[in-house]
Amino acid sequence: FPVTIRKTVVLSSNNNPDYFNYLPYVEKAWGMLGWNTLTYLVDMEGGGMAPHARISIPSSPAFRQDTFTQCVRLLAHHDIDSGTLMTSDIDMIPISNYWSPNPAVWTVYGRDLTGHEHHPICYISGDKSLWAKTFPEESVTQLLGKYPQSSSPDFYQYWFTDQIIATERIVDYVSVERGTEAGLAKGRIDRADWAGTLARVSAGIDAHMVRPFSPDEAERCLAMLSANL
Repeated sequence: FPVTIRKTVVLSSNNNPDYFNYLPYVEKAWGMLGWNTLTYLVDMEGGGMAPHARISIPSSPAFRQDTFTQCVRLLAHHDIDSGTLMTSDIDMIPISNYWSPNPAVWTVYGRDLTGHEHHPICYISGDKSLWAKTFPEESVTQLLGKYPQSSSPDFYQYWFTDQIIATERIVDYVSVERGTEAGLAKGRIDRADWAGTLARVSAGIDAHMVRPFSPDEAERCLAMLSANL
């Protein structure tokens, strides 16, 4: 019988309710697609085991909590024993079975959405061995200490630190282009135009959730996913 390769989506959050409150919905959605999740809860209580593990991790006073929270995902290989790891955001709910990366190579989804400048953190996929080789640092503090932009006062430097690091280090990869619709990611229900994208998107891929947190919209997205399976 063929061996089933474990697939894990890596997430992270601090205690901002506009993000953290989506976690159970995101976990459920990825579970419906056959993915486990590993979520780093920065300066929060963790708990839980696979398929939906939650790990508590303290931030570092040397770096912004937001930057630390974003970049911890790059070191998730330390907490996964084997299989495919793919990064995503805690406020991004999948609404179809779009992802089928080859675990033997890096797969970068939607690089065209950044004008081919960065690898979007939603979504980068590869086997644990690729992550371990490419991101050998033992801690987030050690990783960020190598990148001065992580402490920059410029939003466009520090906010994209995770993507800057990933883009610099992941140089041999398969690129899955996304395309756009009305200036937004193709197939994305997007909080930038929630009503408009709900009406316009025909073949949905994911949903960038509204703020403030809305359980009704999260349930709507789970229903869309269920209908697409």
